[in-house]
Amino acid sequence: MPAFSSPAASTSAKRKPDYHDPNPANRKRQALENDPGASGASALEGDQYWMVQWRNPQYKKHKTWDGDAVLVVSGSKCTLYDSDNRQISGGKPYGVEGTHKLAEGSEFTVGSREVEIDHKLSREDFLSGRCFGRGGIPDSPGLLSKPGPAKQFIPLRPKALNGGKNPPYTALSVSGKRGVALEAVSLVSTEQPSQRSGRKDTYWTANWRKPQQKKHKTWDGDGYVVHEGEKLTLLSDAGLVLGTKKWDGLPLYSSYRTFVGNREVELDCEIARSELPPVVGKATELPVDPEFSEPSSSQSKSSFLLESRRTSQEGASTSSPSVNSSVSTKKFIPPASFYGITTKPKPKGPLHDPNAPGAVVMKAPSKEHQAKFNKKNLPIVPVVVDPVLARHLRPHQKEGEWERHCNTKTIALVWTLLKQNPYAGAGPVVGKVLIVCPVSLLNNWKNEFHKWLGKDRVGVFVGDKDKSTIKQFMNSRIHQVLIIGYERLRSVINDLAYCNPPIDLIICDEGKSIAGQSS
Repeated sequence: MPAFSSPAASTSAKRKPDYHDPNPANRKRQALENDPGASGASALEGDQYWMVQWRNPQYKKHKTWDGDAVLVVSGSKCTLYDSDNRQISGGKPYGVEGTHKLAEGSEFTVGSREVEIDHKLSREDFLSGRCFGRGGIPDSPGLLSKPGPAKQFIPLRPKALNGGKNPPYTALSVSGKRGVALEAVSLVSTEQPSQRSGRKDTYWTANWRKPQQKKHKTWDGDGYVVHEGEKLTLLSDAGLVLGTKKWDGLPLYSSYRTFVGNREVELDCEIARSELPPVVGKATELPVDPEFSEPSSSQSKSSFLLESRRTSQEGASTSSPSVNSSVSTKKFIPPASFYGITTKPKPKGPLHDPNAPGAVVMKAPSKEHQAKFNKKNLPIVPVVVDPVLARHLRPHQKEGEWERHCNTKTIALVWTLLKQNPYAGAGPVVGKVLIVCPVSLLNNWKNEFHKWLGKDRVGVFVGDKDKSTIKQFMNSRIHQVLIIGYERLRSVINDLAYCNPPIDLIICDEGKSIAGQSS
């Protein structure tokens, strides 16, 4: 600075910028208006969408993922949505230089969740909701339209109907309504139901007991089982009716076991009708314990373990008779709702989109398979492997080639059979699955199910404890897969025959353990 110029003059002569507003609020508003990352539809177009895997912080040596999620990157902020379209975390990513460095395989932290990027999603997949399995994008304040003006509240005014007088009673006409056709019954006819159906009535001595939880069960008393027509009746020694049930169609024989009412019954030997005591009344029913309740009558098929056990005792040439009676073949007419609300049936179609990119579609059933298992002529729908599992299968696994120690393909098969059926409306192919393996691999199988399907989608029960704990799986509605060792299976095989729903699929790991004829 020259010696002859004063500091004050130099300060006042400083050049000002081209645009200067002394009000700081206006300067902030101008910055927001010129911000390219402003909220709204324009900001949504510049967002990034990734399919990721997430987990809570873990401190074990071999970490596993808790589930799949969708990561939305908007500027420097990340938002994490789970497979049910719910926000589970958000904030700036830690462990990566910035959002512009995100790529497949990147691992970082969003909020309290550890994340690994799997692959990139398009904006259309996110907006349509295909990446979530169901539903669409979450409701975001920036995407919602502005609310219109509120309507003025108009109070309701009471209005008298029919001038305040009660209308005359008018009988309803039922001539146009459909009803259930009644069959004529002769109260004085001596013809028995068994004579109409063509089946022979049988009478048995039996042992019965109440539900027991002890290891060595005992019988509570002796009684008689009367098989007349389509009904089984349990009588005590004194002639009291202890319970009745509908006959399942299987032939009766000595040592045959079933549940009549809430009592377990085992047949002893067949007797003549003249040896039965006279019926004097009906006994008081016991309170039903949900753990030992009788299997639901809605299960039209019985366990194949029970079928094979009875077949082995009767001989290979004996086959169970058909359970289709004249009553069961009639069309069921559901009663009308009390409130007059009718629910629309769900559309019968595939569980997943067979035309989606990368979809793994199973082969359609052959004509021979349809003739044997589709006697009701139900429509055939494609069976598509769950996309969560399909994207982890290798090309040779999708073709069905055999390989050793392929847990991923086995889990995909189990999950598909538990949820789908090629015949629409017939329910899943299997009700429960039994996996038998060495004791050292029990926890390994459980971890594999949790790794690929998560802990909430499928219920896995490990039978590595006392024998009595297996009863929790038999009638459980939240467990579909039982993992058990070979030695433990020998002690509970008889109990597993009464699972509800029945076990329809058995998988043997390390099958060399049962390769011998003695095993």
